[in-house]
Amino acid sequence: STIAVAVEQGRNIFENIRKSVYFLLSSNLGELITMFFAMLFGWKAPLLPLHILWINLITDSLPALALGANPASSDTMQKPPRPAEEGIFTRRGWMSVGIYGAVIGAVALVMFKIAEYVTGSIETARTCAFATLAISQLFHAVGVRIGMRGIFRANHQENKFMLWAVLTGLVLTAAVLYIPLFASLFDTRPLGILWIGGIIVASLIPIAAHEIEVLIMHMKKRREIKNGD
Repeated sequence: STIAVAVEQGRNIFENIRKSVYFLLSSNLGELITMFFAMLFGWKAPLLPLHILWINLITDSLPALALGANPASSDTMQKPPRPAEEGIFTRRGWMSVGIYGAVIGAVALVMFKIAEYVTGSIETARTCAFATLAISQLFHAVGVRIGMRGIFRANHQENKFMLWAVLTGLVLTAAVLYIPLFASLFDTRPLGILWIGGIIVASLIPIAAHEIEVLIMHMKKRREIKNGD
């Protein structure tokens, strides 16, 4: 029984490390894509250096720490052993990092250009890009944590650290927008309810992509089982 518990803990630790690394890579790739394509298209910078630092410290670090404390899922010991030569990075993992990084970067760029076109204010546009990146990464962390269970089937109470990480990230992001001292320091602008609604909808796109991935994987698994029968 002691060996079984040790194996379960070892599997969970490995999986948590993998999730944390994938989350950090995809989130940082999203920031890189945002800045790179803005420069490539000759646009003004959608983020200031302080914005990037804040995102890396708050909306990257807190969820990554929460992922490291994720408890083992109920089916951990039902899965086949991982190949001994398999490392943290797999082909599917790299694809996941690339896809989610592209999605996060794309939604931030879209919100940036929409806000710039509608308001004519680069400060408001940067505020939208900053908020979209921050919130979308928080939501993305939730998708990474639950894996292939789906957002509506997962038990979100099993990792309270993640709930607190997301809540803290949302509150601190709002503080940067609406507390004058922080807004002045970060050169942000307070956003109206319509802009906030648009940012939340855009930030939910990584979760929507996660649900599509879950659906595809379950359909593929059912097809394999059917063909096996």
